[in-house]
Parts: sequence; C-alpha cells; structure tokens
Amino acid sequence: MAAGVLCIVLAVALRAGAIAASSNPLAPVSTAAPDPATFPSTRGHRLQPARLEVAAPTATNKFWANWVVDNGAQEAIYPMPYTLKWGHLRTRPELQVSHQPATVAYGGAGTAAPPERIHTYSTQFSSEISLGAVEDAFQAGYAVVEEGLFGVRVEIRGPPGTSRAISFPVFSGMAYVSARYSGGFTPRVTSDQRITAFNKVRNGVWSFRNGGGKTFRVYVLDAGGKPVDNGY
Repeated sequence: MAAGVLCIVLAVALRAGAIAASSNPLAPVSTAAPDPATFPSTRGHRLQPARLEVAAPTATNKFWANWVVDNGAQEAIYPMPYTLKWGHLRTRPELQVSHQPATVAYGGAGTAAPPERIHTYSTQFSSEISLGAVEDAFQAGYAVVEEGLFGVRVEIRGPPGTSRAISFPVFSGMAYVSARYSGGFTPRVTSDQRITAFNKVRNGVWSFRNGGGKTFRVYVLDAGGKPVDNGY
C-alpha cells in the first residue's frame, strides 16, 4: 500500500514540475515528426470518400456510410424503418425501398450464443417500390450534397446541360420515403415485384399494390406543399 501511495505522489510532483516549466499548460511538448522507423509515414486513407460534395469533415460510423465509398454504392443502407438501395445507377437511377419484417436466428450448435439467446438479427432486402424518373439521368449516379448528425440529402441529376434533379432527404427514423423533383424530371414509380393495382384515391394521392401483396400510398405535392390538382 505504501509503495502505491509513493507512486501517486511522485506522479503528481512530476506533473506539477512539467506545468511549472511553461507559462502555458496547453503548449505542445514537441512539434517534431515522430521517429519514422517506429511510425512509418503514410498519406491519405485506404478508404477514400466518394460521391460526396460536402466540404466539412466526413462523418464516420453512420448508417449511410455505404453510400459515401465507391465499393458501397450498390449496397443497402438502414435508416429504419425502411431499407434503401440504388437501382440502375448507370442507366436510369431509382431509389428502391424495402420494408421487410426482421429475421431473428437464435444460438445453438456451431454458434457463439446459447439456444435462448439471439445469434443474428437481419432484414432481407426486397425492392417493393422504387422512386425514379421517366427521363434519363446523369450516368455518374448520385451525389451526397448535405450531411448532418441524423441523415443526408442525396441528389440524382439530369445529363450535363440540363437542370433536372431529384433530391432525396434520407434521415434516421423517417416516416416517409420522399423525393423532390425539379427541372423537368417526371416522377416514375415502379416495383421489382410488379404493380398489380393502381388507383387514384383523391387529388394528389394514389394507391399501389405490388405482387407481394404490399400496398403503398404515394402522395404528390406541388412546390407549395399542397396536393396536386385533378390535372394529374
């Protein structure tokens, strides 16, 4: 016990001496480069950001991380309760939406979990409804143009020389999957499971049913945020 107390007193004394040696306790001990034999110099990062048009430092450990690296562009993200994925990126990009029930697998033989504990929790992706456009888009695909603490805004653009754009706000826990069309893009709603029913409920509201038996409501608003009129 006495040796432990002596070590603490010594550490405090050394720290006090180090602070006393400088008028600024925040002054760096050294600004010289570390020994390159111990710490080899490297530049950049092995996984560079891509499709990102945000000047601020790139967020990490976010649900949209797949979409800001090249090899993740074709992968799904999980803002919940939906799963989102890009389709036909090189031709006519569309945002595919999946809303599947979770699959839970319990532990047991060959796993690290006992039978009464959950071993894996997964959500299979199934493109149930997609938001895209009738017209061709820029073949470079999408771009992340805004990034915040809880989500991003992603754009699909028309070919060079056009002002067409689709803006997708993607946020954690979003109640709706939405898109804002501008510059002449015409909304196009599709499903990989085939649309089996399509009905207009009222001005600005349509009902879609896909081959999997899921029904979706599609709301179309004008630039002022009001439902479109009977002309649609």
